[in-house]
Amino acid sequence: MRIVQEEVLKPIYCNMKKIWIIPAIMLLATQAHAQVTFAEGSTDMFVDQTVRSSHPVGVTDMNNDGLDDVIRMDSGVDVFVNYQQPDGSFIEVHMGDLGMGGDDAWGMAIADFDGNGYCDIMAGGWYDQIKIGLLSDDGTSMTVTYADADAIFVQGVSLFDMNYDGHTDIFACHDDGPSQIIFNDGNGGFVYDAAEVNAVINTSLYGGGEDDAGNYGSCFTDVDNDGYFDLYIAKCRQGVTDSQDVRRINQLWLYDPETQSFYEAGAAAGIDTGAQSWSADFGDIDNDGDLDMYVGNHDTNNMLFENNGDGTFTDISVSSGVGVVVPFATIQTAMRDFDNDGYLDILATGGGSHYLALNNGDNTFTAYQDLFSFDINSFGLGDLNDDGYIDILAVQGGYGGPWGGFSSDAIVMNNGGDNNWLKVNLDGTESNPDGIGARVTIEGPFGMMVRDVKSGESYGIVNSMISHFGLGTFDSITTLTVQWPSGVVDVLTDVDVNQTVTVEEGTFVGIAEPADAVEISVFPNPATDYVQLQCGNTLKNAEFTIMDMNGRNVELRRFTGSSLKVNTTQLSSGMYTWKVVAQGKCVAEGKLVK
Repeated sequence: MRIVQEEVLKPIYCNMKKIWIIPAIMLLATQAHAQVTFAEGSTDMFVDQTVRSSHPVGVTDMNNDGLDDVIRMDSGVDVFVNYQQPDGSFIEVHMGDLGMGGDDAWGMAIADFDGNGYCDIMAGGWYDQIKIGLLSDDGTSMTVTYADADAIFVQGVSLFDMNYDGHTDIFACHDDGPSQIIFNDGNGGFVYDAAEVNAVINTSLYGGGEDDAGNYGSCFTDVDNDGYFDLYIAKCRQGVTDSQDVRRINQLWLYDPETQSFYEAGAAAGIDTGAQSWSADFGDIDNDGDLDMYVGNHDTNNMLFENNGDGTFTDISVSSGVGVVVPFATIQTAMRDFDNDGYLDILATGGGSHYLALNNGDNTFTAYQDLFSFDINSFGLGDLNDDGYIDILAVQGGYGGPWGGFSSDAIVMNNGGDNNWLKVNLDGTESNPDGIGARVTIEGPFGMMVRDVKSGESYGIVNSMISHFGLGTFDSITTLTVQWPSGVVDVLTDVDVNQTVTVEEGTFVGIAEPADAVEISVFPNPATDYVQLQCGNTLKNAEFTIMDMNGRNVELRRFTGSSLKVNTTQLSSGMYTWKVVAQGKCVAEGKLVK
């Protein structure tokens, strides 16, 4: 490897220290490739089979055992947690009233706020304060507290460490005004601080008050592949008919690491739609390393946007086959690989109806309107029998009552198949315990697949935070990379398929085996205010990372051409290392003195 600098460095290889494996206990059945079937919805695994949730429900690992659990809220108030057991059964715990004061929750999100090893639950509704249900150290009881913040009309909710202090914060969509950011104090308490909010997001974009109303669904994800999560807000203001009204225009807030704040860029990205949108989800439908977007609307067709690779998008709703009229007002949307063929599918539900579009692998989809035999209004997604296939917690309630069929919440099991898979469970140490805000990437003969870890998606639901990859017939994974929000990067090599891998932050720190080296000039070195990189060839979307001597990423930028200028004023004096990663492989590395 030759570097145009004072020294030539040898590649550094990853040391695999430990790997935790949770074997699948359910045998995979046979199914046709790229087809998926589901069993009848069932309440059999619930002790209380009468629970009817409102919109907010959750499927995620509540006790950090690598198995997805079920979180229900009867009438949007009374909390039940069903812990999945290794033998496929569930233990149900009735946590009690979340303190909604009789009003049902509209939005819910889940994370381990206090670091005791059990995920906690937050929810909110119509001007009844933000509720925090802190689970006990054994996960059998819940203590309800309230965020120190003004009451708002909560819609969708998302969680993310917005000020990068290692604690998971709350972003609550507000129907009647500006959305609310509530910061975690690290001990399970939450405080709204206007000055701190203004420091991380430009709340003066539209002037405040009613102009900022209509916030329905939210999602944190890395839209432009710069290593930092961004924020998308699906906007809807009922009764407003003008699609150019700011209360209906969806927003994209990109994170700028130089200012350590978010700025609005929906129009520049081409995804500032003016439909009445309730939800949106991001996922890589074509496995090219960037995240595409699906939007669920009420007053027009749902929309699919392809990421152009630079954080801008192209509307492919018609050409993909998903831009069709759905016979319902869409509430929930999600991208998951239901048939494990290696390509993300799209699920949309609302008003008791559903729509599943299976990805054909060529940016087109085959749509199914009636794949389930009963109505679905809302859902939570995860693997509820540990067979490597995504199942559905189906909610027929909403707006205070059932839409038809059986009225209780039910589990709809995916019948599975013979395609391979991998699940990745994260255990944060320096970052938040759940790894919210991390990016998980796998590479192999299939190419590359990426997943972002999110809590609180679509319109007030929680889907599994265990990253799921369908692999089709491929049976080997060359590298698994976890980029944590702290900047730590873990790399595992030669990972077996059909298992759940738990990655503890900092356990697999290293650099993957380099691909063909490229010549890069790095100057000035020593640096003062900036460092300039110059490459002999174009490195589109290649990542340049500066790391301190503990291996922590302190700066990350992305090439758009053959040169890159990086501000280094924020770095302390001392020695650093750097690397350039292209297509998932390290192609250059060296030392940098500040």
